[in-house]
Amino acid sequence: MAIKTANKRAYLRGEGEERAKYGLSLVVVNSRQGGCPDCAKYIGRVFIDDVYSNGKKSDGDYPLLSTAIAEGLFHPRCKDSTSTYYPELDDLDEPLSDDEIAELDRQRGLEEKQQYAERQAQRFDRRAKYSLDEDNKKFAKARADEWHDRADRLEEKTKQFTLKSDEQKYYRPAFDGDTEKTFVRKMNGEAVTINTHKANTVNDNVYISDNVKLKRKELHNFDKSITKAYDILGETKSVGKPNICVISPEEMQSNAIASYVPTQNVLNVNSSYFSTKNISALQADFACPENRMSTILHELIHWQDANNYRKKFGEIDNYSEYCDYLNKIYKPKVEKLIQKGYNIKDISRYAKSKYYDNEFDEVYDEYRVIQLLER
Repeated sequence: MAIKTANKRAYLRGEGEERAKYGLSLVVVNSRQGGCPDCAKYIGRVFIDDVYSNGKKSDGDYPLLSTAIAEGLFHPRCKDSTSTYYPELDDLDEPLSDDEIAELDRQRGLEEKQQYAERQAQRFDRRAKYSLDEDNKKFAKARADEWHDRADRLEEKTKQFTLKSDEQKYYRPAFDGDTEKTFVRKMNGEAVTINTHKANTVNDNVYISDNVKLKRKELHNFDKSITKAYDILGETKSVGKPNICVISPEEMQSNAIASYVPTQNVLNVNSSYFSTKNISALQADFACPENRMSTILHELIHWQDANNYRKKFGEIDNYSEYCDYLNKIYKPKVEKLIQKGYNIKDISRYAKSKYYDNEFDEVYDEYRVIQLLER
């Protein structure tokens, strides 16, 4: 709080000193689609800035800014500010009504409750991430989910007051400090460099491209899906988990929803996965298309195969040799399914096409997705 307040005062002083250079001292308190209830009565009012711009009472028929500050304007954590007022150019907004000020007070109460819920969610996220006891982890994860849901509901209520296409609360900070990482994705013989920031998630290796914006709730639900997928695969405590990189469709350079790269141990996820409202249509060619976890689980099965390979043989340097190794394992498994009367086309359109391409690991992975999600 002290840092925010000091920054605000430094900003006001810098603006004021620049204004004083030109002999200007009139300022107006800006409208920002509201304001805090304590300062709402000052919105749209003109003052003589005798604090930061060396203004004097003789500069006009307006009250002094020092008087408003003494009465509470620019209090600690205040979000309001001023700008230079030009009488011949500016049209002032009408003062806020009592009802509008009361609504601002209600909004502030919601924001305070939302901020508290977010702090509690972060607290239990940390406990779920770092606790050494599995029962404590499960308890903390459940409580974190409850607080995240509560914060999301309060966020929706808060947004109702200032709903704009570019409104400032739509995207929430989702990064873990300033941790940056650069990924190189090779597509069609070209290397695409992707700059990312580490996400603030329970899973410790999720990165978001600088070209992608995500709602905090979208990221939280994705984090839960990743955790559940690891649990389904029995890999919750495994080491060697992949870096998960959420990238833009342009960076993906294909229509794929997600793609695991075994030579890099990176799972790339197309950001369109988060924005679509019709997940069944997006996953129409795959097993269990109505289940949002389908594609993610499929790609993490690929990771599981690669992780088991690395445990036996070391790093995957030759992708073609690795694919041949997988086919030797999965071709007999697929043939056994067929011998038992299993129709490959009943798995998914993707499985059918990969069967004809002799990519048997893809076929069997689709089969495993059905077995795991429908059991």
